[in-house]
Amino acid sequence: FFWDFDDYYIQDLHHEAGRFIRENMNLFPSPANWFMDSNHYKNLKNITVCNVPSNVGQAKVMPQFVKEGEDYNRPDSLAVVLADENLLLPTLFSLPGKESAVNITMGYPLKNTPVYGLIENLVDLYANVIEEKGQKKFRYIEVLKILRNQYIQILDKKSCLKGIDEIQNQSIFKISPDFFDYSEELKDLFQTFTSVYELGNVFRNILFKIHTAFQSINDKEYFLEQEHVFYVYKIVTRVQQVLESEVNIGLKAYLNILRKHIKASSIPFKGEPLSGIQLMGLLETRTLDFDEIIILSVNEGSLPKKSTAPSYVPYNLRKAFGMPTPDYQDAIFSYYFYRLIQRAQRLVLVFNSDRSGADTGESSRFIFQMKYEQNKPLKEILFGSNVYGQTKRNITIEKDDRVMQVLEQYSKEDGRYLSPSALNTYIDCSLKFYLKYIAELEKKEDIADEIDPAQFGSILHETMYFLYDNQKIITSEELDAIIANEELVKKAIEESFSKVIYNKKKLVYDNLSGRNKLIFKVILKYTKQILKQDRKSTPFTIIALEKGYYMSLEVSCNNRMQKFQIGGKVDRIDKIGKTYRIIDYKTGKVALSFKTVDELFDRNKKSRNKNLMQVLLYSVIFNNTHYENCNVQPGIYSLKDIYDEAFSTDVKCNNQRIEDISDYKNDVLFHVKEVLAEIFSSEIPFKQTENEDVCEYCDYAGICSK
Repeated sequence: FFWDFDDYYIQDLHHEAGRFIRENMNLFPSPANWFMDSNHYKNLKNITVCNVPSNVGQAKVMPQFVKEGEDYNRPDSLAVVLADENLLLPTLFSLPGKESAVNITMGYPLKNTPVYGLIENLVDLYANVIEEKGQKKFRYIEVLKILRNQYIQILDKKSCLKGIDEIQNQSIFKISPDFFDYSEELKDLFQTFTSVYELGNVFRNILFKIHTAFQSINDKEYFLEQEHVFYVYKIVTRVQQVLESEVNIGLKAYLNILRKHIKASSIPFKGEPLSGIQLMGLLETRTLDFDEIIILSVNEGSLPKKSTAPSYVPYNLRKAFGMPTPDYQDAIFSYYFYRLIQRAQRLVLVFNSDRSGADTGESSRFIFQMKYEQNKPLKEILFGSNVYGQTKRNITIEKDDRVMQVLEQYSKEDGRYLSPSALNTYIDCSLKFYLKYIAELEKKEDIADEIDPAQFGSILHETMYFLYDNQKIITSEELDAIIANEELVKKAIEESFSKVIYNKKKLVYDNLSGRNKLIFKVILKYTKQILKQDRKSTPFTIIALEKGYYMSLEVSCNNRMQKFQIGGKVDRIDKIGKTYRIIDYKTGKVALSFKTVDELFDRNKKSRNKNLMQVLLYSVIFNNTHYENCNVQPGIYSLKDIYDEAFSTDVKCNNQRIEDISDYKNDVLFHVKEVLAEIFSSEIPFKQTENEDVCEYCDYAGICSK
């Protein structure tokens, strides 16, 4: 036996790097006449420790150390060693490729490839199959992930996009296999199975088709992806061969085996071992010597690697009975490290000092050993990262001809109109108004099987519309009958769910599950409470539900008088005696009192009461539409307060109930005209708000970076 070692860690009986080699030398000594110079490590004096506050940054600073090497004209004498194999691609793309070739002697983790993402999606798809009335169905979350996957779209992109559109537009939450009958490729993918063996064949079939599709493209750009897919195909086939040997396992066990096997695998690279810079992992350096060595990720946890082998045997018992412990792993990696550097003439150790996320930012113990135990002369270099605070951009949109053409549409009698909600948006932030109503940038809503607050409000609106629709005079007896008829109320809520959430598909309460069933019950309670509160105001007459009311306003702007349309849909209008009530349903808590109309239009006022401004304006518009000689009273149903004994829908100004909107009509219209004059003035641009409180939940915050 011939052993490769250095006197430094062999003669020090406490040094972990020599632990196992000392044992082996005692058991299997070298020949008596064998002599080897084993005192090289003491000559290593050119050591640089580089502190980089970024994981990928390590790869970016590495080329300058490559170029500084004395033997740069002989790149085969230089090794770049990756303690963390995840840095392979960043390092490969950072190497000075023009000057020399590169030989890669390590594997790339399969878990970092796009095809592993596909496998994860497929495992989730088949692991979460739902059985409903004897039929197996797939959850929309996993189905959409599969349809959006780049590899699946290679097979049939048109059918994938069609499936995504239909699922989102029709709000389909549980997808049956026959949904994809329009595509042979997708039909093979979304199929049910009776055994794990059949599922294995599904995996193999999918991967084979993807690999074939890449081959037909015949583009070098996709060569790596093609290799990744083929390597996973071989792993799946290997697992399939185990199943064919009549090993019976369940679905979850099979999927876990497949996932773990692929996750733990690496794709080997091939190269010319005798030329170019040697790029390798720590294990690949065994028995090799290099004059110059650059090691990346010299961090605690990467070098030595964490020992995470699970065991039911406690550490103390393992230690007492000579069983492997984490100390064994540390000793092995210590030997790998010191044996690698013992004959080097120049050593560069780079570590990541970033402490964010899962990174500890701690350098390896081996650096501290060199510095404090061995008194090695270390040249320490600190690479800082320039951190700049995000500068707030001042965005101003001038009203050019294109913008003015869009605005002109609001001045036509049969054109567009501005709702009270739109005016509120402008008062809050004129830039947001531009993005939403002029540029028409709408936030794309993803399909979700759980109801959000906006949908909650819409369902409640639709429920009340269903119960009161076609009703004229509402009496206490009629309301008592509705309240007592819970099936009728449930039917109304089911119809509302169907319209708002399930795109008019028939819904039955029993088909709801989880959070949605709880929300159904909450809406049921709210609806009954609204009916009970309404009973206190009987008799009353329903005038309109979800009906639009509009009016024209003449405004002076751009040196001329112009008419603009304002209006929108009112939740509910009823009549009690001679008074018309304009009712707005609000699911949140709403203050029903204000001091002056001015404050409702003051954009600089924090917590401006937009809800009151909105219901007052609706009342004015209704009053202006054939009801000028009638008492019109604004009111808000605040559901947060609906169970209070003193509940009221009355809106108050200076603690006085508004009996008739006509007393406030001129003030409201004065401010509305001011806002309209600003909106349509060619000289006043759209710009960001100064009140950052309104930015908190803004859909366009990512655009303006306020």
